[in-house]
Amino acid sequence: MGGARRMFWRNFLMMSSSTIAMRQKKKRHSVTPIVFSAASRTWRFHVTGFSLPVAMAFSTDAAARAQVPQISPNSGSAEAFVKRLIIQGVLDVLEQQGRAAGLPDFVITTILGQLGINVLYTPLPCPVVSVNPTVLKTRRCRGNVCWANVPVCSSSPKSALFERIDHSYEVDKEEIYARCDADDDDLRNFRQHSDDNMSWNGAPGVPAGARSNCRLDMPMDFTPIPPQHLSISGTLTTSNAIMATWSREMWQSVVNRVLRMITSGPFGTQFATAVATVT
Repeated sequence: MGGARRMFWRNFLMMSSSTIAMRQKKKRHSVTPIVFSAASRTWRFHVTGFSLPVAMAFSTDAAARAQVPQISPNSGSAEAFVKRLIIQGVLDVLEQQGRAAGLPDFVITTILGQLGINVLYTPLPCPVVSVNPTVLKTRRCRGNVCWANVPVCSSSPKSALFERIDHSYEVDKEEIYARCDADDDDLRNFRQHSDDNMSWNGAPGVPAGARSNCRLDMPMDFTPIPPQHLSISGTLTTSNAIMATWSREMWQSVVNRVLRMITSGPFGTQFATAVATVT
């Protein structure tokens, strides 16, 4: 595999050198960048198996972003984060290979300019954020049923006091790692006993803006993050005459190196178990 990649760059360098020499004879004082064009070739890639960095979720709520500054301010920003992560990784890997083969910068620039990278990702909406989920010491109990509060990140609107909270996500400063849904029984009990003098959320009665949280005594409330938020896909399209001849295995090697590069960076923990496939 490595030998095939090295051979590609050697061949490209030899072709570039000969073409440069020919053009220098015709035009002594300048060298036009070389463009080796061909019919475009497209490969698809798919990345799964990673956990969710906070930046791949978004919240338009200022209070949420104050608690977790790394969270993206909107869906577009979360998408842009993922695109930068993948696109820059691909470009860096190919640039490193070109430099290792001794290609001049303008040839590497030409090659990369003939590569189109499209990245698709569905960001996780998360307007309400609480950090480091823990069980509060104050629990509310009636009979043999207790409710404990779990700080969550909820994708539901937070305007209504008793509104059902679906798709809530536990978060810490780096990663969103579980979903928690409050069920209708939780909300009925919350409404029925809200006038008691017992503490709720650690305060007497029901404070303004209080919301139902997930029940720790109901394990079925906790479910994985939906798979569409844990999948990155896209395409690699090249019109370079030589790169268009690369095999699937060669592109697979490039994408694998991109993942290794990501795991050596600030998001290494989240992408340590990521797997990429090229088709």
